[in-house]
Amino acid sequence: MIDPQLIRNDLDNVARQLLKRGFMLDTEQLIALEAQRKT
Repeated sequence: MIDPQLIRNDLDNVARQLLKRGFMLDTEQLIALEAQRKT
């Protein structure tokens, strides 16, 4: 499991590392969800 705080603080690096493992992370969707969570 990935720490949510790590995803928030270092999204680009997390996405790159997941891509190396064959998982395409939708960073734009995560950014939108985080913005929605904060409102």
